[in-house]
Amino acid sequence: MSVIPRFEQWSHDKVHRTVTLAPKGLYVAGIDSSTALLRSADGVWRVEGAGNVVVYLNGAVVSLDDMQP
Repeated sequence: MSVIPRFEQWSHDKVHRTVTLAPKGLYVAGIDSSTALLRSADGVWRVEGAGNVVVYLNGAVVSLDDMQP
């Protein structure tokens, strides 16, 4: 997984370029300020904090459920 910190500050063009250039099969998580993406011991992902998380795979937005083991 690759992380884009302070995601809400990135331009649409910069995000598009980053997720398009990411290697196939690599999750890219855009995480807003004051926000965390957490994984529990049983592999379940959740978001905590004031902002949002957007996850991309192969250039498309996917849900956190898509990242489950």
